[in-house]
Amino acid sequence: MNVVYSGYHPGTYDFEGTPKLGSRWTMFRSVGQDGREGWLYMLSNLGVLAVDGDPSDWRRENIKPLAKDPRFDMSEGSFDLSRLYYKRVGRFAYFGFDARIETPLPAHYCLAIDAFPDVGYTGIPGFTQDAAGNWVTFTSDHAPDYEMVFRRNSTGAIPYGNLHVWYHGGWYYWGNLEDVDFGATYTYDPKNHFFEFAIPIRYPIRSSRWHTILYSAMIYNSPAQDSTPSDPETYQEPHYGRRYANTLTELIEVPK
Repeated sequence: MNVVYSGYHPGTYDFEGTPKLGSRWTMFRSVGQDGREGWLYMLSNLGVLAVDGDPSDWRRENIKPLAKDPRFDMSEGSFDLSRLYYKRVGRFAYFGFDARIETPLPAHYCLAIDAFPDVGYTGIPGFTQDAAGNWVTFTSDHAPDYEMVFRRNSTGAIPYGNLHVWYHGGWYYWGNLEDVDFGATYTYDPKNHFFEFAIPIRYPIRSSRWHTILYSAMIYNSPAQDSTPSDPETYQEPHYGRRYANTLTELIEVPK
């Protein structure tokens, strides 16, 4: 929407709401060339979802899960994953997923994204690691170009959410998702057992067709414990060490 900025210098400004707040009203003051004043009262067009750890807005908007995995198929609740949600709104890609916290075990949540054909990380099982240092590999059919890695502490706090890119044969740390350059945000609500995050569509999913999988892992030296969508290589009870390295193949195509 075009508005005129207050003062003597008219201009064009794009307004979009913040993913953290979701729907909100904003007042704009404008001054025309003739000095006459006007006001514009506008509702954010990003009011569909708010990144607050509450899944009720996904239900309210009747957004169906992008991927599913049976609940309680992982004996350790801290690694159990079930539903993964996705919605693109404006310039942002929104994600939400169920994540139980039942024991004091911290966890990594990793979203692997295959955005470009014929490139990306495949690895050698038991010898190479994903961006978070897990013993997880992939196949050439869907080799991730990016990984978003979130650490969840035993209290439910999220000390970091990092973006990594596969670049010239290695994982490159791009930065924390909440840095100003990214404009992303994330949160976890241990009461709702729900994790949400939003990231500008340019980071890293600009391609028209892309595939993804979400998986859980221990903080280090771990294979993928559980995933959504379901992958036959994941486990029903926690495993530790490189001898249990697994190769994930069940990445799901994400709609535009």
